[in-house]
Amino acid sequence: LREDEDVQKPIELLADVLVRFLDARQRGQQDEFIREFEMQCGEEGHSAEFWVRQLQGKPLSEVFFSLIFPFWNNYDRDVYECERCGRLWLPLGKPRNRRWVSYLPESDERHVLWSQHNHNPYGYLDE
Repeated sequence: LREDEDVQKPIELLADVLVRFLDARQRGQQDEFIREFEMQCGEEGHSAEFWVRQLQGKPLSEVFFSLIFPFWNNYDRDVYECERCGRLWLPLGKPRNRRWVSYLPESDERHVLWSQHNHNPYGYLDE
């Protein structure tokens, strides 16, 4: 789930990061860019030097994934659906003060959160 005011934000950040990365790459400063980027946006537990080593010689798709992932999900919230009753559970607040609120559907429709493109765990959904 992404709030309406945040729908565009990850795309804007993505465009900015990719342009800055490609510019640094053309100047031969890919490692410096990754080092700086990871120090600012990277996950805890891995140093910037770890990511520089990890991404050296990797295909561009893997490098892009590593650059995108740290911020992409920062604008999403998890939503859970009870498969029995269809109730949706959404988190409110920051992680330390998080509470959960529920929404109960007005219809018998279930599995509303399943991917429309990639989810078919039981093999019975129409293509």
